[in-house]
Amino acid sequence: MAMRITTSMTMNTYRYNLMGSNVRVNDAMNKVLTKRNFNSYSEDPAAAAHAWRIRRAFTKNNAYIANNSDTFSRYRIAYAAMDKIKTDLANNDGLKDAVLGNSDPLASGRYALGSVVYNGAESVIQAINGAKYGDHFVFAGKDGLNVPYSWSDDGKTLYYRGVNVDAGGVPVPKAEEMPGFTNALNTAIPAQGATETQAEYDARVENWNAWKDYYSHETDTQPEGAPPAELKKALDDALADVEQNGTAEEKEVAKGWHDYYTHASEEIPDDPMPLWLKTGEKDQYGYPTEETIKARQAAIDADATLTQDEKTAMKAKDQEWLTYLKDQSDLNRLKEMDEEQTNVDLGLGLQEDENGEIVNGSVFNMALPGLRMLGGYGVDEDGDPRNLATLMKKYAAVLERADPETGQWSEEDRAEADRLLNKINKTNNNVIKSYSDDVAASAEFLETNGERLEDQGYALNQERAAIEDINPADAISAFLYDYTCYNAALKVGTQILSQSLIDYMN
Repeated sequence: MAMRITTSMTMNTYRYNLMGSNVRVNDAMNKVLTKRNFNSYSEDPAAAAHAWRIRRAFTKNNAYIANNSDTFSRYRIAYAAMDKIKTDLANNDGLKDAVLGNSDPLASGRYALGSVVYNGAESVIQAINGAKYGDHFVFAGKDGLNVPYSWSDDGKTLYYRGVNVDAGGVPVPKAEEMPGFTNALNTAIPAQGATETQAEYDARVENWNAWKDYYSHETDTQPEGAPPAELKKALDDALADVEQNGTAEEKEVAKGWHDYYTHASEEIPDDPMPLWLKTGEKDQYGYPTEETIKARQAAIDADATLTQDEKTAMKAKDQEWLTYLKDQSDLNRLKEMDEEQTNVDLGLGLQEDENGEIVNGSVFNMALPGLRMLGGYGVDEDGDPRNLATLMKKYAAVLERADPETGQWSEEDRAEADRLLNKINKTNNNVIKSYSDDVAASAEFLETNGERLEDQGYALNQERAAIEDINPADAISAFLYDYTCYNAALKVGTQILSQSLIDYMN
């Protein structure tokens, strides 16, 4: 028996199917308009999760590209500055000619050349300070908002971020002479012996005085004769007396003086650090805090057992130590600034070790401390500046000691100028060229890394598009198909409505 299909059943079925057709048309239309395969996570959870991971990687890659571009711009500016300095100092023939003999035709230009070299040192600093990326100084390390280098008012002292770049040249305060050794050197010559001739006695006196001058460093030439036993014994006894009765610090100083007088060492012994400096609080760079210094001054002033002259001498000795510690403090600060790092993530696999420290090679250090770009900081073993600019000014000062008219100068100044010029050339060739090449190599790496990141971004975008984006031809075809079906459904509806109305009227 056939089932009777009523008009109500037909209409319900039709409305249901018509709405489905309408939904499919709208979905097809949205795909054509948005060019996306899905617009919500629920439409395709697996594809959406995969697409989210790709988009996250793509966003990070864009950040890497921005960081790389910013860093690359800084290094291009740095390279331009270093290349200018290297080019300006490439030819030092004129400087070399200036230290030739007084008969040289260029000798009269020595004094004027001193001003040229002096101004050249100023130009080097201006080139470093002038390297800016936006409002940031490229060679200022972490403190990019403040100018890296500055000169003192007299133009003789160079500061890097407020610290003297020639720090480290102040020697440790030297120990005061010990009375026992002074008395030993003044030991009287034994009287002439009964069997000793006058000539033998005179020879002994001459040998005694020669060794006394040698022990006291009046001369560095060791006498040919044997050292007088009495004089050598007096020095040994002075040492033994302190080793038997002195403190640990006094014993150390006494051994130093004994080595100095006997020429086991050519250096006057260092003064042991005073107890108040050993035990007093210091800052992170090794300089006593203001409270420590004030407490020491107050203790000296309040000591009623000291005369005013003794108090003045103690304060003067303290000032020697404070000057030395301030110099060492500046040296420590320079070392810290020279080793500063500004790590930036350039997509090199940023990672930390088990101690929370960043693994080397997983980030890029974009800091460019201006100290190392000009040869470094501090002084070398000869006490000469390592920084090119201050070394040039020291050289200029020697040139300006020549006669302004004739260029005449002493043999000592000529030797000093030649020595300093060799160091300038060494700094230029071995240091500035090296760092100029290092900057160029880093810039080349950044350029290559930028290309790699762009290729990686293109690949990620392609992978994202394969998941999220539609094929326009297929989407339009699907839309036209669904739209045609929808129009056909509307026509079917017209026929159903028309027949139902006739049936109703009948």
